[in-house]
Amino acid sequence: LPKRVLFHHTGIPIRPELAEKLASRRPPPLGGPERLLVLGGSQGARALNKAVVGALPSLELEFPGLSVVHITGRPDYEALAAFYRSRPNAEVHPFLEDMTPAYLGSTAALTRAGAVSLAELSLAGIPSVVVPLPHSADDHQTANARFYAERGAAVLLPQSKLTPSSLVREMVELLHDREKRIAVSTAFRSLARPDAARAVADLLLDSIAERRAA
Repeated sequence: LPKRVLFHHTGIPIRPELAEKLASRRPPPLGGPERLLVLGGSQGARALNKAVVGALPSLELEFPGLSVVHITGRPDYEALAAFYRSRPNAEVHPFLEDMTPAYLGSTAALTRAGAVSLAELSLAGIPSVVVPLPHSADDHQTANARFYAERGAAVLLPQSKLTPSSLVREMVELLHDREKRIAVSTAFRSLARPDAARAVADLLLDSIAERRAA
């Protein structure tokens, strides 16, 4: 007979030192300069990069003092670094080993829908516009994004509808609407699982104990 299979929702394990800092993060005061974090995943995302470049002049008008932390991926880094050279409020990186400062200082994010990125952003409670990678395996990034969007914890923007103007519209609605901004941040954070690593470890230890007792 097939063995019974049990599924446990543990969340995505996050390094304890990062999880502790993100969980204790206090959002910057409303009304202050906005700081946009752009995350395209480990390889970057050309669609996100192009949309941000097109949207940035309008976003700078909407949000005076706007700063940007843009993780470009290596293929687009040189072009994006040249674009941002005239913008002293921007940080441009092909990749960041330590995302802690970027998370702690950001007031909003534009991101792909990788499970780790969403887990970390939710723990920090950063209001996010999420653009799933359209051709991910089994379209899992859309499923990830929809999970949060259906609970009011993120804004889902399909790549097919991603343009500079649609990005500006979504960011303006998210950040200028004080009540929506707080509600999205609160809902996002409520779905975080800061104890995920411990939950996985406990399940493994319980399984080992059961096998030894059998």
